[in-house]
Amino acid sequence: MDEKEAKRRERIKGIKGTAYRQQLQPAPGRGKSPLAFLRPYRPLFLALAVFMLGVTIMKKMSVSDNGYELSQHLDECAVSIVSPDGEETDLYMRDLARYIMRIEREGDIHARAYDEKRPDAYWKLRISTDKTASYISNMAKKTVLDYAVRDAIYQKEAEKNGMELSDQELKDIHYDAEREYLKMSGREKADTCLTVESIEENMKKETLVKKYMVYLNTMVTAGVDVGSEYYDELLSTYSVTEHSEVTGPVRPGYITIN
Repeated sequence: MDEKEAKRRERIKGIKGTAYRQQLQPAPGRGKSPLAFLRPYRPLFLALAVFMLGVTIMKKMSVSDNGYELSQHLDECAVSIVSPDGEETDLYMRDLARYIMRIEREGDIHARAYDEKRPDAYWKLRISTDKTASYISNMAKKTVLDYAVRDAIYQKEAEKNGMELSDQELKDIHYDAEREYLKMSGREKADTCLTVESIEENMKKETLVKKYMVYLNTMVTAGVDVGSEYYDELLSTYSVTEHSEVTGPVRPGYITIN
């Protein structure tokens, strides 16, 4: 084979090798992952995923996050009270709404003094006494129920003894109800569904009860409020049933605040 023929074959071999390598290389835009353009943002997505997971865990751990909305349970019966003469009175969550709102307002003052940046932490505090140990939120719920029952019983006792409100007292109550409603926050109105009329009815009961308790104090020196010997004895003559399936999810401190 002469030198000229050898160069020609070497040139042909080189051309075939180049063509083969070109066949092995993917065409532009082929063979790449459709999500390849997201690779530079992978650390950002990872950080976002970790953040969302943390938020989910914190919500599940929170005492307040039980999905309870008072406005959705207003027509559920919370407590049934039967008087000695057999007359039954039912207290619905609607009847407890103003008690809840007021105890949250009062508690929020202490909560912000305890931790201004995280006032909800106050309601998660566990308080121990000689007899019981409970979270402040649970103690607040017990207070709501105790005083709602007290007012229902004393209202019945006052009416049984012929006690009524005067025209002036009724006028004052109407004015006070309008003023209280105007002072309510948007969340309080939305969560409790209280109106001027419902506040007025609750105030009538409250005023009659206070009037009757003042009358009782003229005859009883050891006190007549919740926890007193007189009240406990009167309470024992009534049958009081709490419907825990209704009241159980209620957590003051997270209903109209926090």
